[in-house]
Amino acid sequence: MTILVAGLGAAGSAALYHLARQGVAVVGLDPWHPPHPRGSTHGRSRIHRRAYMEGSLYLPLLARADLLWEELERESGRSLLRRTGALMIGPPGGALIEGSRASAMEGGIPVEALDGRSLRRRFPALVPASGHEGLFEPGAGALDPEAVVEAHLDGAREAGATIRTGEGLLAWDPVPGGIRVRTNRGEILADRLILASGPWLPGMLGRASGAIWGGDPATPMVERQVTGHFGFRDGSAEGLPVLMLDRGDEPLLYVIPELDGTLKAGLHHGGDRADHPSKLRREVLQDDEVRIAAPLGGLIPGVAPRWVDGSVCLYTNAPGDRWRIGRLPDEPRVVVLSACSGHGFKVSSAVGEAAAALVLDRDPPVSLAPFALDALS
Repeated sequence: MTILVAGLGAAGSAALYHLARQGVAVVGLDPWHPPHPRGSTHGRSRIHRRAYMEGSLYLPLLARADLLWEELERESGRSLLRRTGALMIGPPGGALIEGSRASAMEGGIPVEALDGRSLRRRFPALVPASGHEGLFEPGAGALDPEAVVEAHLDGAREAGATIRTGEGLLAWDPVPGGIRVRTNRGEILADRLILASGPWLPGMLGRASGAIWGGDPATPMVERQVTGHFGFRDGSAEGLPVLMLDRGDEPLLYVIPELDGTLKAGLHHGGDRADHPSKLRREVLQDDEVRIAAPLGGLIPGVAPRWVDGSVCLYTNAPGDRWRIGRLPDEPRVVVLSACSGHGFKVSSAVGEAAAALVLDRDPPVSLAPFALDALS
């Protein structure tokens, strides 16, 4: 059996890795040379947490991914996960605090509640709004996305995978005995296909694209997401954990302390959307900087008001931000790894492992059934 993986970002590289390590003949394609800044898997850091405001549905994958990140570190000899801890800040009863607290209780995840006074004493660089409280998860932290992709690809290659960069999937068709894939370099016949092309996925599905978000195929699902790196006028990032700030009806602010002493910050959702990545601007704008700098400066007054640099990545969204992962309902030989709605990197190791089992008709360590494409809610 030969399996083709199209797209070698976070989830695709993980699927390739787990298939190759099981001795499966597997070929990975990517139109660029991963890790690259074209999609959703770049930018030096991604938040990893398990006390999850998004709900208990994700807890099994989060727990499995936590183990797999440590395993990948051991196998690759790379530093991939910095456990800085994560501090959620917001009003009592707000979605961030209460959702994170509920999932922590259900999942047995250690967290610590902090009132406003404790917050300021524990993290003097922060100035939380009056009435806000905190929830601290010591086991959370930040993943290095480029290093993660490199570790998965290197491990897959060592286990026998064929990796073809500079070659992208253009179209695919089911044929007797397999799946015929057309690329910019020719045709490939595979027994099974994993589509992990992120924001380019909708154009690869045709009429089946409705299975991803259950609506009009023209519905915008690709979102422009901007982050920036900020330095300090006063103080430093030393001792700061990953931060998330509940801003009510405004997009959530997230902040990641970087190894170079800067802070990476962004607003979760709220960016421009389109039905194809080519329709979104990839350069950063002054308005992007202002939108992020204002709430960041309110929370951390010592931060400089201008960023050191900014970058754009892409979210691939599904209804209700609920992930859409699994076999295509009308073609079970094709497994889709999308859309993860901007919060899937932290579990990409576990998603890749589960998808590898799914494409081989085996039971995965963690079921992907809650995200199946034929189970739209």
